[in-house]
Amino acid sequence: MSAISPQLRASARGAYRSIFRAARITFAGDDEIRRAFAIKTRNDFQAASLQTDSTAYTESVQLANEIAEVLRKNFVQGRRAGDGVYSGGPGGQCINKRSTNVDLLHKPTGIRVQCQETRSLQDNRRIARKLILKKLDALQNPGLSKEELRDARIRERKRRKEKKSKKKLEEKADETAFPNI
Repeated sequence: MSAISPQLRASARGAYRSIFRAARITFAGDDEIRRAFAIKTRNDFQAASLQTDSTAYTESVQLANEIAEVLRKNFVQGRRAGDGVYSGGPGGQCINKRSTNVDLLHKPTGIRVQCQETRSLQDNRRIARKLILKKLDALQNPGLSKEELRDARIRERKRRKEKKSKKKLEEKADETAFPNI
């Protein structure tokens, strides 16, 4: 067991700050998720700071830097739809004056989702995140995404039900054609 050098502790503090900066940008507008991520990260860093093995400490610092990099590059980056772009449609003056339209962009794939289903900006963000997750799932797992698997189960149930009803109709037809057999 070796002592942890001041340079390694400084790099750990840098990684910690890097994660929080990336999380602040990535989870902008979702305060609940950002707070939960901050608490989890803080607890992990506090547990790691108690380590006395420098190799394990170095590995945890490298992992933190990798997490920050993933947050910066791969997560959905949400922004309000550009300046002067307001929600429109039914709702009158109230909806037309507020920026409740949400425009999300997944940078690596270029998938863009816009949502203005409700009058609440937070609700629209949640809905848009769900929509973009569905699209990413379908892109990453063609034929095996949650939506496609659910649709396949529904089709299979319908097919079985139709087969069962057809069989019952045939049995009924046989009974009426030959009632005493």
